[in-house]
Formats: sequence, structure tokens, C-alpha cells
Amino acid sequence: MSCDTKIFGNFGPLVGAIDEGTSSCRFIIFKANSSESVASHQIPLSTFHPQEGWVEQDPIEILNAVYICIERAIETLISLGGKPEDIIGVGIANQRETTLVWDADTGKPLYRAIVWQDMRTSTTVEKLLDKLYGYISQGSLKGTPLMGCIGDQQSALVGQMCWQKGQAKATYGTGCFVLYNTGEVCVNSHSGLLTTVAFQLQGRQPYYALEGSGRELRENLIGTESQAGPRPKRRTELGRKRMRGRGYSQMCDRLRHRKRYGYSVAVAGTAIGWLKDNMGMIDDVRDTSNVLSTVDEEGAVVFVPAFSGLYAPYWRRDARGVICGITIDTTANHIVKAALEAVCHQVSDILHAMNKDCKIPLEFLKVDGGMTINLELMQMQADFTGIKVIRSALTESTALGAAIMAYWGVESHSRLTPLHSTIDTFTFSPKLSEEERENKRDFWKMAVERSLSWDE
Repeated sequence: MSCDTKIFGNFGPLVGAIDEGTSSCRFIIFKANSSESVASHQIPLSTFHPQEGWVEQDPIEILNAVYICIERAIETLISLGGKPEDIIGVGIANQRETTLVWDADTGKPLYRAIVWQDMRTSTTVEKLLDKLYGYISQGSLKGTPLMGCIGDQQSALVGQMCWQKGQAKATYGTGCFVLYNTGEVCVNSHSGLLTTVAFQLQGRQPYYALEGSGRELRENLIGTESQAGPRPKRRTELGRKRMRGRGYSQMCDRLRHRKRYGYSVAVAGTAIGWLKDNMGMIDDVRDTSNVLSTVDEEGAVVFVPAFSGLYAPYWRRDARGVICGITIDTTANHIVKAALEAVCHQVSDILHAMNKDCKIPLEFLKVDGGMTINLELMQMQADFTGIKVIRSALTESTALGAAIMAYWGVESHSRLTPLHSTIDTFTFSPKLSEEERENKRDFWKMAVERSLSWDE
């Protein structure tokens, strides 16, 4: 399936990427072995919440959205002088733990897809290892081979070109996910991190990454001083009963056998959507950049958006959202800023755990995803972590990673070679002093402590 003998259109050989995320579906066409995109189309996806803690999506809507995105992107490609036949392969980046059951005879789904955020989900999607995954069955790309299949967060790791040991990325979307490349060696975590496959090329050893684990789930569910900070010195009698009573112990025992979460921040963009749609505090998510640059530090508010419990590194499903530090002078802008700070605090929590396991502190963090367009937020992330944050001008690295995997499937000699990139990067360096950083972290830990034990 080499490109050497085929005649191509204006852009040469192309690869397509299906990026099927939680909030939207997109199809992007890239020049082969390049980060330059030629055409794309994106469609938002609906999410349903039948009960508290349940998150579902319509699989037929998702499938139709994929085909529509392909057709619209192909139309754009043709208008620019390209042709569908120029696409030599397609890669897929999917939601990973989102679960779907379908009829083996008809292929029709038996129920809505259970999304990875859903409290009922307990399994992880297995990684496919075959070189060829099939062909597209209809539309303009009918017969085009599917040459790569990878989980969305692993795809972002590839798209950020974190191909070597000791490199890490964070993707800011519906949730926020941090992966740390550990190379061809499985790092056995002692901090509750999961050793997961980052990516694997045909005929080669897999590359691994740290993301999260349920092996230390009981300790993480109960919480330790190193994770949640010291316990408050003062606690109500109700709090004592909740923390020490038989019901709390039974809750921990039940949770031991439930879902093993990935090492992720469950609520990132979702918190901003909640402020916009539920609370009406902002009219447009783009307004948050102005908020960070204008709101003052006096009377600082801390927001823990534990809408369905806390994920990494606290693992507390009994936690619920809290807003601490409200005074008579508190405005909506203070709460918006606190929601953004919560994202940065949670990423910092994960990086602290990763540094502890890997013994090699990160020097920089590569970032991508829709929220990274907020420059003030990225500066805040650098301030809270104390390391450089590198943002690519291409915010959707997930799609690029799927395209790279597809190209590696077609052109085996190009594996892990430098990628022709026309994408600019911007580096954010920390400005806070260590004392200021630790002070903010202490307030965050206090707020996290107050969010616990609300739902037994």
C-alpha cells in the first residue's frame, strides 16, 4: 500500500482522522506525515443524564455524525482541488471506556452508549493490535482502509509527539487527561497510577504510559494526608460520625469492588459548561479569558467541581461540589475564576503523583484541547505546576495522533521518524514564587477536604 507508485492531486497523499470525542465528532484530513491539515468538519454530540451519575449518548447519532463529518470534509477537499482517492488511510481516536452493546445479527445497538463518565461503567476498552482494522463501508471513502485505531488520550500523546520516555501531555476537554510516556518499560506504580499501553506499531514492542490504577483503590478512596492534605482540626459531630461510623467503612468496602477510574480529571470543560448553561454566569465560554485577567485576588474563592465524585488522585465517589471562601464581595467572576483554577489544581495533583512514581520530575508539560485557547488559563497552569507549559497552535492533537497512526500503518519505514510540522508553539513559564504556589495549594486541599463524605 505504498504511496510511491500512485498519482495524487494537489496535496499529495493524505490521511484522514476520525476523532470521536465526548462533546463532538470531527473528521480532519492531513497531509501524509505532516501536521498540516487540509480540510475538516465537526459536529457537536448530545449527552443524556437519565439519573444522577448516569451519562449516555445515542450511538446512531454518533455514527451518523461520523459519516456527515467525512462527507463535508471531502466536499471541502474537492473544492480545494483534492480528491477522495488521495486519502491512503484513516485512523480512529475513540472514547476508550465508553461502552456499547449491540445485536450480533443486526448490528443495531440495544441501548444508548454508556459514557466513560458514567458511574456504572466498570470495563476498559481493549487495545486492538492488528495492522488492518477494516475498511470504510459507505460514502465517498468506501473501501478506504482503516490503518490505525487508538484511544483518544493515547492519540493525543502521539499527536503531541511525546514519543520518547519522560514526555507528558495534558488534554483539556470535557475532562482533563494526563499521560506520561515511560517508553518500552512498564513502570510499576506505588501511587495508584495505571500502567497502560501508550501505542504499539506492527512488529515492535509497545510503548507504555502512566495514567492511573485501581490497585491502591481502598487507600485512595479513604484518602491520606499526602493526597488530601491534613485533616481539619475542627469537625462537627456529624462529620465525625460520617468519617468514622460503620456506614462510611461499608461505603469504602463497596467502592473497592466498583469502577476503577483512569487517572483523569473528570470535570474540566464540563465545569465551564455548567457555569454557562446551569448558572448563567457567563454568556460564552470565550469570556473566561477576560475573567482571569480582570478579577482580583482579594477574597479568593475555591471551587471543587466534584459533580459526580472526585477522580484522581482522591478517588472519592462520595464527594460533591463545594464553593468555599464566599464573602459579601464575591461576584460571579470570582466563581468562574475558581472553576478554572480547579482544573489547574487537579492537573497539578496528578503531576505530583507521577513525579513521585517516575522519580524524574517533568521539565515541561505539553497541552492540547479546546480549553488551551485560553492563554490566561495556560499561564495559570504553569504557575500552579511550577514547570513550563507548551501549547501547540493546533489545539486538536487527538485527530493528528490518529492520522499519524494511520500513516505509520501505511508507510512502515516512516515509523517514529521526525514529522514535518508547520505548527507554532507557545511556551508559558511559571511566574508565581514557591511560597505563593504552596499557599494556593493549601487552600485547594482545604476545599477538597470539605467536599468529602456528602453522599454515602
